[in-house]
Amino acid sequence: MNDSMIEFMDKQEQELVRFECWYHSVIDDMAGLIRANGYEQVMYDVMCAVQRHSLDERMQESEE
Repeated sequence: MNDSMIEFMDKQEQELVRFECWYHSVIDDMAGLIRANGYEQVMYDVMCAVQRHSLDERMQESEE
């Protein structure tokens, strides 16, 4: 879908298309990471990132 097609959509449709494009991009990126590094390593990296994010959020909440 190109930009000229998006012009004729309402805002909700535009956001849906943008989300679907983002979603498929993430899936493609994850597939590439898994092919390059293996499933277990990628899932381990994701788990570590989620834990860091959770820790950061808890630290911010405690500062408030």
